[in-house]
Amino acid sequence: MKLTHIHGGIHPKDNKYAAADEIFKPKLTEEDVLYIPFIQHIGSIAIPVIKKSQQVVKGEMIAKAGEGISVPIHSPINGIVTYLGKIPHPTLGLVDGCIIEPTSDTEEYLELDVSGSLVDIVKSAGIIGMGGAGFPSWFKIHSTKQVDSLLINGSECEPYLTCDYALMLNYYKEILEATKLLKDFINAKYAFIAIEHNKLKAANILNDISKQYGIEIVVIPDKYPQGGEKQLIKTVLSRTVYQGKLPKDVGVLVHNVATIKAIYDAVYRKKPFFERIVTVSGVVNNPCNIIAKIGMTINSIFKYTKNNYDQTKQLIFGGPMTGVAVSNDSMPILKNTGAILQLPVVRNRIEEPCIRCGKCIAGCVMGLVPTEIENAYHNRDIKKMIELNITNCIECGSCSYVCPSSRPLAQSIKAGKKRVLAYNQKDKI
Repeated sequence: MKLTHIHGGIHPKDNKYAAADEIFKPKLTEEDVLYIPFIQHIGSIAIPVIKKSQQVVKGEMIAKAGEGISVPIHSPINGIVTYLGKIPHPTLGLVDGCIIEPTSDTEEYLELDVSGSLVDIVKSAGIIGMGGAGFPSWFKIHSTKQVDSLLINGSECEPYLTCDYALMLNYYKEILEATKLLKDFINAKYAFIAIEHNKLKAANILNDISKQYGIEIVVIPDKYPQGGEKQLIKTVLSRTVYQGKLPKDVGVLVHNVATIKAIYDAVYRKKPFFERIVTVSGVVNNPCNIIAKIGMTINSIFKYTKNNYDQTKQLIFGGPMTGVAVSNDSMPILKNTGAILQLPVVRNRIEEPCIRCGKCIAGCVMGLVPTEIENAYHNRDIKKMIELNITNCIECGSCSYVCPSSRPLAQSIKAGKKRVLAYNQKDKI
C-alpha cells in the first residue's frame, strides 16, 4: 500500500519510557475509594439508578444512558455507595457522581445481556472512544452509511503513552477478532490497523496472523499528530475529509484500538466497560502500564505502581500535547484517560512578539494560519476567526510546540473556538 504523507506535523521526542510487554493489574482494598462522575463522554449525562448506602456489585449499572447520545456507567468494584452528589471532574469542576467504597475485588462481574445487535451491546457496555475524544462508540457504528473501509487507530503518536502499544502486544488476537466482527457488521470491504513505525514489534505480531482475519496491518511513519482521524485517513487511504464533513462521508469508520478491545470484551466476555489500561510515566520512579478501574484516583494508582506524587511537578491526564493539567493527586481517572503523567513545571518561558517565521503554519496539519487566528481572537473578531476556519483546528498543540516566541497559540485558538461556538448557537436562537 502506498501511503500519503500528511501536510505539516512535528516530531517531538517520544519519551515512551513505560514498558509495554507487562501490564500490572492490582486488586483494590477498602482504602481505594472510587470517585465516579456520571459524565465521562461527549453527549448527555448518565442518570443515576442507585441510592446512597446501596450495595453494588462489579459490572452493575449505576447510571443509565441519558437522552440522545449517551452511555451508561457501571460499577468497577463490589462495594457500597457512600455518597451521591457533586464530585470532582478533571475538566468540568464539580459534577454529578457517586463515591463507592470497595468491599471486595474479585474477577467475577455482573455479565451483560448480549442477545441484541452489536450496536445494542456496545451501548449497554458503556463503551466510548478511548483515543481521547470520548464519543459514544455505539452511535458511530449505528450511523455508518456506505462505509467501505474500517480503520483501526493504533498509531499512538502522543509522547510518553504506551497503553495502546501494551494492548496490541498482549491482546492481539482479541483486537483482530473484534476488528473482523465490526468489519462484518458494517459490511466493510476493507479493514486496516494502522501502527506507527516505532511499534514494529506489535505490527509484526499482528501481521503474522492478520491475513486469516481479512485485515491488513499498515505501518505508518512516526509523526505527530498522525493519530488524528482525518490525518490517519489521509495517510492510509489517501482520502480527504473536508471541513464540516465526517469520516463516514468518505466511506470510512475509525475506531481506536483500545475501543476495539473493549468491544471484544463486551461481546465475547459479556463484560461492561469499567476498567482500562493507563500509562503512568514522566518524572516517576516506575514508568509502567496498569489496568486501572474507572474512578481510581491518582494517589491510588501511584501506590500500586510504586510511584510518588511530587507537589513540585505538574500532573497531566493524557499526553503532554493534548492532555489536561489536574490540580492534585485525588483526581479520578475517566473512561478516556489514557495516561497519568508527572512532568516538570515549565517556567521562565517569556511570551515574545511574533517574528513571522511561519513555523506554526508549516506545522499545522489542517493548513491553518495560527498567528492570524490568534490575532483575531485577541481582537474579539468573531467573523475573522470564522473566515480563518478556526473550527477546523484539531487542537493538537503543534503550533505552540514549534513557536520560537513561546506564544500560547493553541490555547488562544481553543478559547476562540468556544467563542465561535457560542456565537453560532446564539445566532440560531
